[in-house]
Amino acid sequence: MCSVEGWASVIACPIEFLLLEIQTWTGSYPLTILVMSFLFKFALFPLYLKGKEEAKKLAQAAPKIKELRDRYKDDPSSLLRAQQKYYEQEDISPLKGIFLQMLSLPVYYGSYLALSHASSLGFAGKWLWITDLSSPDPLFIIPISMSLLIIVNQIFFPTGQFDNGKIKMICFMGLVSSIFMSQIPSQIALFYFCMAAFQLIFDLIWKHRDNLGFVT
Repeated sequence: MCSVEGWASVIACPIEFLLLEIQTWTGSYPLTILVMSFLFKFALFPLYLKGKEEAKKLAQAAPKIKELRDRYKDDPSSLLRAQQKYYEQEDISPLKGIFLQMLSLPVYYGSYLALSHASSLGFAGKWLWITDLSSPDPLFIIPISMSLLIIVNQIFFPTGQFDNGKIKMICFMGLVSSIFMSQIPSQIALFYFCMAAFQLIFDLIWKHRDNLGFVT
C-alpha cells in the first residue's frame, strides 16, 4: 500500500513502487537511490536534449531580437509582429523549451515525496559519513558537491555567451542549490545529486558521441 496520500499519490505511488522493487534487487538503500536516479535521468534525457536545443536557438536569436527591439522601440505592436515572424522563420518557440522542462517536474516532485516517506517503509540507516539518511547531511558534503556540479555543468555546457551577468547567475544558482540541499533529508539530496551527476555524464557522452562510435 502506498504511503503517500491525496492527489500527489498519483505520481508518488508509482515511484514508491519502483523504489521498493529496486530495493528488493539491490538490498542497499543508497544503491537503490543511485539506480533509480539513473533510470529517471536516462528516460528524461531526450526531453532534456530537446529543451536544450530550444534554449540554444533562443540564445542564438538574442542579437536579432535586440536589433528588432531597437528598431521598433516606439512601436510595440510592430515589434511583436516582427518577433513572431522571426520566430516562425527560424522555427523557434519560446514556450516549447519551458514546457519540455516542466514535463520532468512530476518525476522530481514524486521522487521527493516517495523518498520523504521512505523511513516508514523501513528504509533508513547510515551511509559513509551520514549516520541517518533521513536527516540533512551533517558535513554539507552533498550540498557543496551539488553546487560545484551545477557550476561545472553550466561552464562546460552553456546555452549562450558568457558575460559577468551570466557568471553571477550561475554562482547564485549554485548557492541557492547548496542551501536547499542542506535543509532536506540526505536521501533526497543524494537522489538530486545523482540526477545532476548523471546529467553531466550523459552530456559528456552526447557531446563526444561521434568519437565514441554512437549512431544518432
